[in-house]
This record gives sequence, structure tokens and C-alpha cells, in this order.
Amino acid sequence: CPSKTLKAVQRWILRSILERVPAHASAMAYYPGATPKKNAMRHARNYHMLAYDLKDFFPSIGRGRVFTIFRALGYSDHVCHLLSSLCTLDDRLPQGAPTSPMISNIVCRKMDSRLARLAGLRSVAYTRYSDDITFTAKTSRQIHRVQALSKQIVAEEGFALNSHKTRVVGRGHSLSVTGLAVLGDGQVRITREYRRRIRAAVFRSVMEDDRRKVRQINTQIRGFEAHWTSIEKNARAVTSRWRGVFKRKKSKIRATTTASASSAP
Repeated sequence: CPSKTLKAVQRWILRSILERVPAHASAMAYYPGATPKKNAMRHARNYHMLAYDLKDFFPSIGRGRVFTIFRALGYSDHVCHLLSSLCTLDDRLPQGAPTSPMISNIVCRKMDSRLARLAGLRSVAYTRYSDDITFTAKTSRQIHRVQALSKQIVAEEGFALNSHKTRVVGRGHSLSVTGLAVLGDGQVRITREYRRRIRAAVFRSVMEDDRRKVRQINTQIRGFEAHWTSIEKNARAVTSRWRGVFKRKKSKIRATTTASASSAP
């Protein structure tokens, strides 16, 4: 992790230089207002998906590429060397540096442009959320037509794919984009798995008698609800309904236990 002084310098570089450079319209992360939901909405009403994960995303961006960014912005070689050294560690883009996310978006502008053009010519939706690349379309044929060439473009732009994370999803299966379920009717929701996790947490909160544990669980639930509410407006109403159901269930269990204890000889 960068020192406090270095982080302060990096924040200055971010605000004064990098944030003034626009990312490609298909880049859906690391700018004000960017959210997983906005990324997922770009793929609503599609039924087929091709998803890639870029391998070692930040570390794969070397100091030379960072130098090139600043050189393209008109800085002298001396200043470019200074700026690129301040933004890299061991000649690589580091995790945790304030400048790394925006630099990655700028480095990917050409790749995003090429992939977006490839997708657009075939009526396919394309976005990149950090290291997650997503193509969606109405038909499997459209997805098939971008698969081989998109891999070639990624390689030509100096990136590698995590082959074991590549997903091809067809009609009849749920599409998950940046952790959200994309529905054919144009809606974006939390996934069933995430919903089950929240329901289980609410159940534990109601059934637990240890007040300290209940507080810990409720803190976790508030975090879940905050994310869920950013996706679906009725999130808190749903968790409140679950809580009511579980409280009634708990009361019945206690009443049954009390009655059994009273009737015991």
C-alpha cells in the first residue's frame, strides 16, 4: 500500500490530470456515478452472454504503458518518467493506489473502442467493468460472431484472459452481469443467491437470543440492504416482511415449548 504522502501526491495526479481524460463510453467503472447496476442495465432485454475476466488486470499494466499515457497528454519525457514512477510499483500498476483505476480505464480506451466497434457491427451490447468484459445479444449466433475476434483483440492490446472464468450463457439460463441478474423484460435485480443470503441473515437475527450477536448480524443486514436498495427500491419492505414471518414462527415455537413443559409430569 502507498504511504500517506505518496497517496496524497497520487490523489493530486488523479484530480489534476487523470480525471480530465475521458474513458471510453463502454467503460462502466471508476468514474463518478458508475455503478454495477448501470453496467448491468446496458445488457437488459438480451438473452445470450459471453463474459471474460482479464487476468492480473492492474499488474499487467506496466510502467511503459503508463509513461505513454502521460506522453500522449503532452508532458515532456522527464515529467512522464516522474509521473509514471509515482503511479507504479515495481514497474507495474499497483492495487490500492488512487491513480490505478483511472489509469487502467485510459490504457483500455483503444481496446474498448475496438471491442465496442466489433460488437456494434453485430448488434451486440458490450461493456467493461474494470476487468470484467461482457457481451450480450438476442441470439447465440451474434455471440458466436464476436467470440474469436474479441479474444484476438484482447491479446493484441496486451491483456490475457482467465480462461477458466470465461462464460458463455444461452437462453433459458439466468444472465449475471457484475453480480446482478439481468432479466429479459429489461429489469435488473439482485441474484437469487444474494437474496437467500439476506433472508438467512434476517432469520438468524430473529432467532438469536444473544443481544451482542444480534447487533453484529443486524449490522451485516444493513450492509446487505444498502446494496439491495440501490438495485431494487422495495428491499427494506421485503426484509421487514421476512422479519415479521420469522418472529411469528419464533413465537409459535416458544408457545409450543412452554405448553410441552407445562404438560410434562
